[in-house]
Amino acid sequence: MLRSRSIFITFTITLIFTLFINQNSHASHQKIVDLEGRTIIIPQNVERVIPLGGALRFIVYLDAFEKVVGVENFEKKFKNNPLRPYSLKISNYIDKIPSIGEGGPGKIPDIEKLIELKPDLIIAMGIDKTVVNAIETKTKIPIVVLSSGGRGFFDEDLVIESLRLLGKILKKENKAEKLIKYIKKSKEDLLKRTSESASSVRVYVGGIAYGGRQGFTSTQADFMPLKWINAKNLADAIKTKGPVFLNKEQILKWNPDVIFIDLAGLELIAEDLKKNYDFYRSLKAVKEEKIYSILPYNNYHTNIEIAIANSYFMGKIIYPKKFKDIDPNKKADEIVYEFLGLKGYMSKLPPKYGFGRVILREDGVSVNFIY
Repeated sequence: MLRSRSIFITFTITLIFTLFINQNSHASHQKIVDLEGRTIIIPQNVERVIPLGGALRFIVYLDAFEKVVGVENFEKKFKNNPLRPYSLKISNYIDKIPSIGEGGPGKIPDIEKLIELKPDLIIAMGIDKTVVNAIETKTKIPIVVLSSGGRGFFDEDLVIESLRLLGKILKKENKAEKLIKYIKKSKEDLLKRTSESASSVRVYVGGIAYGGRQGFTSTQADFMPLKWINAKNLADAIKTKGPVFLNKEQILKWNPDVIFIDLAGLELIAEDLKKNYDFYRSLKAVKEEKIYSILPYNNYHTNIEIAIANSYFMGKIIYPKKFKDIDPNKKADEIVYEFLGLKGYMSKLPPKYGFGRVILREDGVSVNFIY
């Protein structure tokens, strides 16, 4: 009788303890669905994170760099790089953070280092789902995947969803919602200026970086800066979404009215100009000197703030009357400040970068800054 009673008491205590542990565990964790549609259990309070791919940019946007306990060497290598504006914000601190591998397109992090640093969470962006799953299996660390719409692409809905999800995870909801509001407000302003007089000007954008610098034939369909100003992007005829690599015959056939060049690819274009000057001089936009520079759209994934700034400059060129109140440099400074709290961004750019007219001549390329 006593033995049975003792067993019963032991069982009851064990059951209560198990229920307490399970309840406590449930209370300290949350279930989320990331941008890949993966369901993950993560801590309620995330204090230690490691970004992979282009995820560090979004963490810095949300003023949460203090939670980062490991970074890729690729981020340190390009610290204080104005073509990656978020790097300016953290340049004085990033060298103090341990490295977790080389990083960069297609590079796998150091699994042992990830485990050693004991993050609560890994935040990934632009990394193949199978690689994400493999890292998660090996490290036993939950991974949340963000997205801006694919490598080198700006999809407004996915950017907003990523900001909102990361804001919830890092307890930065207020900053996330502030940025979301600003993105929506900017789009609304750009569309309002142009919706009643959609331009017939045929536009080509060349030199867009993708997995590194690219030349003149690298462009993008469904290109957000043109899309938000109702401009006619010739690459949309390809019936695809995202990066497109064309042949020069196709560009000659289109013979665009206006050309914009992503300054990330300007040096490659200058080299190609020496070999293929006849091609360039055959283009209407080259003859009429209607070629303009835009700031690098991608640098280890899309610079969201720069994409919006480019849209205002492109609007200024295509619809001068609709944007007569806009100074592209001041607008870019305002946008970067909203995202990163950095003042005077345009003054921090190297001398060869800015909004201007690009002159292509047989002896070389030059940019005359017009703002």
